[in-house]
Amino acid sequence: MKPKDFKDLKNELKEAFRNILSNCYTEFIEVDISNAIGQIFTINAFYGEQYINENRRPIEDVNIVRPLMSFQASGTDGIWKNEILDINRFFNTNDEVFNEFYEMGERQELNSLTAILKKGLNHSLPRNVDQSTVDSYFFISIESSIQGGNQFLRELLNEGIATIGYEDNSISVGCSQSERTKITALVDGGPVNLRIPFDKVDNFQTFQKETEQSLIDEKYIFVAMSFQNSPELEDTYSTIQRTIKKVRKGLKCERVDNIQDDFIINDKIIDCIKKSKLLIVDLTGNRPNVYYELGYARALGKQVILLCRKDEKPHFDVVNQNTIFYTNSTMLENSLTIRLRACFR
Repeated sequence: MKPKDFKDLKNELKEAFRNILSNCYTEFIEVDISNAIGQIFTINAFYGEQYINENRRPIEDVNIVRPLMSFQASGTDGIWKNEILDINRFFNTNDEVFNEFYEMGERQELNSLTAILKKGLNHSLPRNVDQSTVDSYFFISIESSIQGGNQFLRELLNEGIATIGYEDNSISVGCSQSERTKITALVDGGPVNLRIPFDKVDNFQTFQKETEQSLIDEKYIFVAMSFQNSPELEDTYSTIQRTIKKVRKGLKCERVDNIQDDFIINDKIIDCIKKSKLLIVDLTGNRPNVYYELGYARALGKQVILLCRKDEKPHFDVVNQNTIFYTNSTMLENSLTIRLRACFR
């Protein structure tokens, strides 16, 4: 596409989009991004050409991206302006903006873009690069960002919302957003529940680790083992309790079936693992739930002491890990004492 053709199409798209914004349910106004504060939506024009050889292999690409205009919510919809730069509000607003434009596409209220986008697809330029064909694309993107705030917020609050293109003889609105996930992060010194794109979680990795670290009880040990009604297993648990009390004053241990409370057992196990300084995992009986708890603890980077009766063989994936094999309570107590003292120096 020649530069003049691209500029002419940009101007046509800009004028068409002004009319579209005036017909939205939300009250949007065009803004100068350099003077705006809060959440901003920017419309970009994308044009690309890919040159294909006779073997259908790409041999050269040309990509052009230029902003058309920026707009912001106003009036009764000013909450979408998000001048306080609230993280949850930013991504919730993006969801609402996508839904608005998607529904406009379904109602054929974006059809004023059809002729312009079709025209852009017919402006590809042949080049002497041994191409057989030229594949071209021309579409609009809507992106969301903020003006103001610190560098952390400016990097976090930045997301593509939608693409608007012409394909299969109609206007198509595509979603550019990533799937949302829920986390609890440390923001401004306190824990905050957030619903953010999964690929933004790493922005909070440092804060997340600080939050999780603050929940750890340095004197708490969680015991994962079979719940089977077995005198041998009960004796093992009693030995574990006795040994822990002997090693250091103030240490405490729990097995989830001994906690007197109203809870969903899987949730409680996860909570106990998260807050524990150390896990003692008895693999005797090869119970699936015990291996699940072990895997979860390993994923969190927890210290783990493995136990197993000597006449049993753990699963192959842990068989080479350092495990205390015992035949009686005396052997278990002696070995466990040594390991615990190494953990609580």
